[in-house]
Amino acid sequence: MVALEIKLKNVECSVEKLDDRLLILDTDEHNVQKLRRLQTITRLERMLIEIPYSRSMKEFRINCRKALIELDGIVTKESIVSARGQGVKRKRLLVILREIQRLFKCKLSRSLGDVDLSIRFLSNRYIVSLNVGTFQPLYRRWYTYYKSRASIHPIIAAAMSIIAGRSREMLDPFCGSLTIPIEYLRMWPCTYATCIDIDRVTVLNSIRNALLSEIYDRMLIILSDFFNIKLRKNYDLIVTDPPRGLRLRSSIAFYEKFFRRSIEFLSSNGKIVTIVFEKDLRRILRGLPQNFQVEMPLRTVQGGYRVCILSIHVR
Repeated sequence: MVALEIKLKNVECSVEKLDDRLLILDTDEHNVQKLRRLQTITRLERMLIEIPYSRSMKEFRINCRKALIELDGIVTKESIVSARGQGVKRKRLLVILREIQRLFKCKLSRSLGDVDLSIRFLSNRYIVSLNVGTFQPLYRRWYTYYKSRASIHPIIAAAMSIIAGRSREMLDPFCGSLTIPIEYLRMWPCTYATCIDIDRVTVLNSIRNALLSEIYDRMLIILSDFFNIKLRKNYDLIVTDPPRGLRLRSSIAFYEKFFRRSIEFLSSNGKIVTIVFEKDLRRILRGLPQNFQVEMPLRTVQGGYRVCILSIHVR
């Protein structure tokens, strides 16, 4: 998913996976600003230099000076440098930071600085990388003014957008705070979204989210009940997170009703991407119409519950 989104953003780089949480990439300065806009990645770092390991502190300082010269252009006199170390002894971390300060006459910061470095000890070498991921957590999107009571996580919305693929127009019949439409339109330019929700307060607040997202001109927000609305055209794609709360008497019956209604708005060879509880997956699949073909579901966690992302093709 990460590799696909990097490709969608037209960023030329090679990615190396160090562990389950960290990706280190090799790219030039031109692509760094594009990488900062990536929505599904929090821990993405750009590889800068490697410092060979040596037992002698004197030799280690000499190695630092030789390697740190390559940071010229990234660190300047006006920079405020902060660093975090993993698997690095505090004394060696301080040596690296002091050598940076001596070389570039910059300031050091204990909190987040203009240049945020990460230093790790790996395979007898120290790896110095630059954090190019977003400094804000993913659940604090800059466009999120309002969150409904059951807002979907932006990472899951981005995953659903990738699974859905590009389409000229998409429909979200239970749009809520517009997380899915905004993620989809940001990922796939030159597309249009129709968003429907039954709650008046939710629609009014989601309009503010749409304005902050700067893509309001590519979506239509309708206050209505999906099961009673009349639309004049059909859609190739429906991407949505239906209500799955405890207030529903039966989510199984709701999904059967949702699928029957969705057929009326789908064009031939249309597609539905939705989320279901993992515990209800088998029963929901049994009740699908015969012309529905389901791809292998993607399992994840949303709101503390195990859920599955379903991709359904209508034949």
